[in-house]
Amino acid sequence: MTIASELLLAVLNSLWQAAIVAGLVWLALRFLRGINAATRYAVWWAALAVVIALPLAPPVIAWSRARVRQAQVTTRTPRATAPLTQPLIEDAPAIVTLPEQRASRWPLWIAGLWTALCLYRLWQIGRSYLYLRGVKTRADLAGDAVQPLRNLKRQARLLISKDVVSPMAVGFLHPAVILPESLPGELEPSEMEHILLHESAHLARGDDWSNLLARLLGAALVLCPGNM
Repeated sequence: MTIASELLLAVLNSLWQAAIVAGLVWLALRFLRGINAATRYAVWWAALAVVIALPLAPPVIAWSRARVRQAQVTTRTPRATAPLTQPLIEDAPAIVTLPEQRASRWPLWIAGLWTALCLYRLWQIGRSYLYLRGVKTRADLAGDAVQPLRNLKRQARLLISKDVVSPMAVGFLHPAVILPESLPGELEPSEMEHILLHESAHLARGDDWSNLLARLLGAALVLCPGNM
């Protein structure tokens, strides 16, 4: 069995385990409603780390057991003294040839399915990035009627756009908070301050980068039950 086949087999064998992990986390967070958003965020990231580690666990355990057995055999087996004279080989053993077996084709089908779905997810990520980049490019800087962003370590712009219907925080190298064009005239200054604090918190936590990483991992683990 090739390395690719072993990896695919390990991933397939861990699908039911990943489904159980995702289901247990979902049930726990559904019944424990007093948990805040930051804790839920950390719990789902921990669950994602467990799902990624599941296919790697059996090979690592098998490798560690083999190393332990090899160490035990080495310590128990005495060193053999090489004979002074080598015995003569009278009859050479017969060479047995086994018929060539055809390799299984299911790993290729699974690999092709994974490649197609992964590329589709990556295309979705690229399309979303281009859309948000276009929204930022077409947006205008907020005037004096809107209070500026405060207490934000990352340099971010406050923009007004006709293309959005709700406030959003967009990040990466040039982060910004984008407001709908009609929103500043509909809210009181205190209400606007709450909205800006909420959107600024996303940029302060680096949610743009973590969401990108989560979507890339989702593309790589597209065959896991939680991503289907």
